[in-house]
Amino acid sequence: MAELEAQTLARVTDPATSHEAADAVVANLTELRLAVLQLVSIYGASSSSRINRLYQAHRHSREWPHAAPDSPRKRAGWLADPAHGLLEVVGRAKGQNGVSESVYAVTAQGRTYLAERAL
Repeated sequence: MAELEAQTLARVTDPATSHEAADAVVANLTELRLAVLQLVSIYGASSSSRINRLYQAHRHSREWPHAAPDSPRKRAGWLADPAHGLLEVVGRAKGQNGVSESVYAVTAQGRTYLAERAL
């Protein structure tokens, strides 16, 4: 089963301050990845820009972590990587800036992952 937990982001040779900052980011990434998976599960197949918009619109009411405006889209890409397999690219859509972007949907593995973590 795929896991959302982030690994370390700092290199062994990085200074202690970089390791401290990376540890804080790693904790937030795990929550953010789960939130994006939940978002696509709740709102259905969504383009990259729609994921960003929906995340910002519902972040407070759903108590999702703070994220940079483009971060949810990046997390969707990570979740869709075959190594994780929790989302999949199901098509392309014209984005806000006119550029083609991925449309993501939850996979069977992603639904199972969410169901196993339901309260």
